[in-house]
Amino acid sequence: MKTEDDKFSSNLGHTNEKSIPQNQEQPKKLRMINEQVKDKKVDNFTRNLKNSKIQKMSSLPLKLIKYEPVNASNVTTIILVTYYRSGSSFLGDLLQQNDRTFYSFEPFRSFSDGDILSEDQVPNALQILQSITKCDYLKISQYVNSMRKYEMKSKCWTAQFLQEVCIRSPIRVIKTTRLKMKHAFQLINNSPNENIKIVYLVRDPRSLYNSRRKFGWCRRTKCSNITAMCDQMNDDLTDFLKMKSLLQDRLFLLKYENISLNAENEAKSLFKSLNIPFSNNVKQFISSHTKLPKNVTKTSGYSTVRDSKIIPFKWLSELPVSEIVKIQKQCNNVFEKLNYKQIQVPLELAEKINFK
Repeated sequence: MKTEDDKFSSNLGHTNEKSIPQNQEQPKKLRMINEQVKDKKVDNFTRNLKNSKIQKMSSLPLKLIKYEPVNASNVTTIILVTYYRSGSSFLGDLLQQNDRTFYSFEPFRSFSDGDILSEDQVPNALQILQSITKCDYLKISQYVNSMRKYEMKSKCWTAQFLQEVCIRSPIRVIKTTRLKMKHAFQLINNSPNENIKIVYLVRDPRSLYNSRRKFGWCRRTKCSNITAMCDQMNDDLTDFLKMKSLLQDRLFLLKYENISLNAENEAKSLFKSLNIPFSNNVKQFISSHTKLPKNVTKTSGYSTVRDSKIIPFKWLSELPVSEIVKIQKQCNNVFEKLNYKQIQVPLELAEKINFK
């Protein structure tokens, strides 16, 4: 049997009167909530709940009441398309630093452990992605429920709640490493909303592979396959460059190396292109995440805090010569399209191998 608290929490996300039952059997707490919200006495109501068991679950919905849903024409939706170990966690976190930004982290992580989506998974994935861009979480409630195991705060992970937060967010960011560029374009082509933009984050294949090979889960999948990595990047670049001429203002390419070496200026340029604010929150995030504290010499491989000026070039001293040669051969087209310089082995490598 549901308790009064359970009945209240089941209505999380709805802020209109219809979301609260209006019958005689309505619990006393809910009747009080209904009357005080209707009278716009939210501040007094919050004080009354100070010692209540339901304060924790009620505080966020009450805060939502202060914000009106954002008109679709005033929303900027950013889809970050990239690869495993490309620096995407840092960039995704950077893009969500502005207030009232709704961030969807790896919405397809339940589809595969380490590979890109298979062709038979794409139709379902695109339907989910389209619903996310529209904040239509009630339409994909089954998907939302299936993702609960990945969320730490599962009480907030309901279709109703996500939808109510999302529709009040003028900036919406979706980060994925499992989607091919051509499939991201399918979404744009099928969407009348011109405020959907794609940021394509790339990284030097040598640096990308060097980071990947350190993780066991990656070594067990195509993630660590050099040929597969190069083919995917080449296909995505070909599709991106083809579509860039048609969608100039909606497609943006960013190199991991550039944002690592010159984070603030690169971020300012990107945020200006995306037409989103470069706030103090963004600036502070860059300052705190691009250099290590004095008492820290090493961080977790999943941490977004690191010495950003050194990480992009660690492959020079860590990657075996044989693998450098293989990557440069397999990814030759990628190097040309992205203007990454190939090194001559072994002479030039010998001069740079001690790079710190």
